[in-house]
Amino acid sequence: MNSRWTFVLQPTNYSDDRSLTEALMSKQPGYKSLCPPTLRCCRLSQWKRRLSLEAPPKITDLVDTSELLELPLKNWSLYPQRSAQLSSMSDCSCQREDQIKSPWANSDCNVVVTGASRGFGRAFCLKLTEALTKEPGAARSINMLLMARDLEALNQTKDQVFMSKAPNSPTKVNVLISRPGLDMVNISEPAARAALQPLFDLNPIDQLEKETQWNLLVHNAATIGGVVLRADERTSVESLEKYYRANLIAPMIITGVFLSHFAPFGSVHPPLIVVNVSSLAAVEPFALMSDYCVGKAARHMYLKTLSTDRPTVAVYNYSPGPLDTDMFNEMLVGHADPNRRAWAENLKKNGGVLMPEESARVCVSWLRRCHYNCSCDGDGMKLRPESVVCPIHQKQYMDIWTGTHLDYYDALAIEQALNKQLA
Repeated sequence: MNSRWTFVLQPTNYSDDRSLTEALMSKQPGYKSLCPPTLRCCRLSQWKRRLSLEAPPKITDLVDTSELLELPLKNWSLYPQRSAQLSSMSDCSCQREDQIKSPWANSDCNVVVTGASRGFGRAFCLKLTEALTKEPGAARSINMLLMARDLEALNQTKDQVFMSKAPNSPTKVNVLISRPGLDMVNISEPAARAALQPLFDLNPIDQLEKETQWNLLVHNAATIGGVVLRADERTSVESLEKYYRANLIAPMIITGVFLSHFAPFGSVHPPLIVVNVSSLAAVEPFALMSDYCVGKAARHMYLKTLSTDRPTVAVYNYSPGPLDTDMFNEMLVGHADPNRRAWAENLKKNGGVLMPEESARVCVSWLRRCHYNCSCDGDGMKLRPESVVCPIHQKQYMDIWTGTHLDYYDALAIEQALNKQLA
């Protein structure tokens, strides 16, 4: 069996999951780790599920600080020590990471970001603008449509987007604001089309095949939902319908309308990516948060299904990690489970909550890895998004553009390992 290995250096004076977790979170003296930051947010008992360990480590396995605890990992390539069964290192492309050509080079880019008024949505807009306007490989132009209910905050995002443009960049940047602000709860196809129309007007459908484009739709807007009731207590049809219309149905309708213009079914279309800002809650249940967990899981699966129905469209499920946003603070204050509130409070106090700008930077960096293959017979309908990753050390992300879940911590650890190899 192919294995990967990583190492933990850990004192022996922690007797249970709780004390070990507290040590990991507070980074007490004597603690040192080469493991990804993910471990700092996990109880010991969660390591098997989160990191695909062959067997979870036991407390008794923790060794003196002068020794190493060796953990065999399946499909874990962040700190690779290749086994004999792996293919030749000649297949490794890590040393060529810095040679990846930007897929938007000299293209006219059309971007829609929902929930762009604050938090991760705003940070994503700024980091994306920085990436698209940076040489070499800058875009020719950017039309960015911002969507949210708070128009004043959207105008602030707009101003910051212009300031995020790379110095002396030749890229033309145009920022649009959807007016009136789209009410996700009362979403309809005509309402979604009206919100997107300013962008459509700049890109007549009969001109799309004549232009070099790179198009992007980002579903960031979301609400946390109820954090008081158990799943079996959520029986109000009105409340449930309101939540899922905003957090599931609206992204589905917006996606359909966006694709109908920029990638009509059965036609050759420019590269197009649909991004879903996902969450660990899409794959793990959290107490008293059935709204959020179910909504995130459904959106995650919607994108995977979209990839099956529309294989020429790239989809990207990105989990940004715990962010210092209004949503996190809402959980910190309003969650009915005192243990969950304490967890959130400790996470924030010990520096485990990320700034949106950092997670957005990592999210945007992976967009460079989405390239379309070449059809030898010139048939554009056979083009497929392909992931530019190392077939040895990043093999598990070869199909990321079909909806494979990418977590911030995993992406960061890959980045750090690559930087170490390139140094």
